[in-house]
Amino acid sequence: MHVGQRITRCFLVPHYKSSAKKNYLITISLEKPTAVTFADAPMVEMTLDSDPDKDSKMEALWECAAKIQPPPFPLQGRLDQWLASNKD
Repeated sequence: MHVGQRITRCFLVPHYKSSAKKNYLITISLEKPTAVTFADAPMVEMTLDSDPDKDSKMEALWECAAKIQPPPFPLQGRLDQWLASNKD
């Protein structure tokens, strides 16, 4: 959930804040092939809807869109350092 909210906050909101469409699906897949013996590909997958009408946390992210800036491209340094220095 945390990763999906960061994707929404740092990438969707800054790039699409003026767009009428705000219901994007974010799918996060984590795979670790050697985690389970004899398994083909153990994986955890989560799909998150960024629609503010369906989730109050997403609504708060979209409401503060005016003050959110996207990370620079290309990003020099680490994303976690950029996030820490650019908190709301």
